Amino acid sequence: VWTSNDNDSWTLVQGTVPYVSDDVYRRFRLSFSPVTGLYVMVVNEVSPPGAPAVQVTEMRIFGPDGAGGGGSTTESNLYEHNVRANFNYRGVDNVSLTWDIFGQLAGNEYNGDTTRDEHRLDNSLNALWAPADRVDVSLRAENRNIQDKIRPDELVTVLGGTVEYRPLDTLDVGASYTWSDREFALTGDYTSEAAQLRSTARLLDDLEAEISLEHIVQDDQGLQIETTRDILTLGLVARVTPRFDLTLRWSDTDAALAGPGADESLDPSSQTWELLGLWRMTDLLTGEVRLLYRDAQFGEGLDENYRLSWLPLPDGSVDIQLDVLRRVDGLQELSTDTYSVLVQWLINKRTWLNFTYGAQIPEEADRTDLFTVVLNVRF
Repeated sequence: VWTSNDNDSWTLVQGTVPYVSDDVYRRFRLSFSPVTGLYVMVVNEVSPPGAPAVQVTEMRIFGPDGAGGGGSTTESNLYEHNVRANFNYRGVDNVSLTWDIFGQLAGNEYNGDTTRDEHRLDNSLNALWAPADRVDVSLRAENRNIQDKIRPDELVTVLGGTVEYRPLDTLDVGASYTWSDREFALTGDYTSEAAQLRSTARLLDDLEAEISLEHIVQDDQGLQIETTRDILTLGLVARVTPRFDLTLRWSDTDAALAGPGADESLDPSSQTWELLGLWRMTDLLTGEVRLLYRDAQFGEGLDENYRLSWLPLPDGSVDIQLDVLRRVDGLQELSTDTYSVLVQWLINKRTWLNFTYGAQIPEEADRTDLFTVVLNVRF
């Protein structure tokens, strides 16, 4: 968390802060103590292990109640223009190459002031190789260059690869490695290395076991912290009945912090226990229950997620999803309840309509209601 009084010289006021991942809204909630400054910037440099990349699309900052002496009116104008190209080449039967290019021009004006003027160019090269019937190899190289006249520039490089091997019809083994480097014009480099070994074995016709070992090293030069994580995950997946699946999963994260900034950060070591039940009541109606208990230095808590998915029409053109989610902030021992309804209507192969309503009710904060209607047209 950074503050500034001139939008030029920035001061780091808080280092690593606790987060809560919201699967329903597909967003992360970062919690930090109140700060004072004319400009406030929150820098997110890495996603939690196993989560998708965090891309900030909206940030709201609330001052004390009554701040400013009354109501105010703001005006914001946002534009994004992008283009994407894909090239695929298959040299021989078991080798293929794919090159993806993405370009974007984006900007935003807030109350007449330009707050974003972005030029972005992404290049990604992927190679797939199947040297044998039971072996698949994939390699990936990615470069993302973001230049902005207002915000700090960003240059990202990612290199990675995976190997999948099936020695037996009942056994799968895989390995992966990813290295990434993110250069920020303001806060310095952020590098990450992740190596993983995983295996899935079918013990019985209706029972599978899974195990994974992961080693992650993250070096944050801006905060001067190096974080090392070793993660062990064990799981069992059972087909209890033809229409009911039950998954039990346990994970242990052993972490270590090093560097001058380590004293100001919480130890991210943790243990989690997960129970997932999936009930296919009919071919068109599915229920899901997910319970996740976590125990960490920043607190413990139980997250509950209940989901009902319904296809009211036999052709599947309408999809209705109901979610009830309760998340517990282990650090502050506060809970947040979220209720959401998602309706998707596939009008034709190129057009679909989304209706979304959600209500988020924190234990000691204001309620948030969200309603969106989105029309998607593919040309």
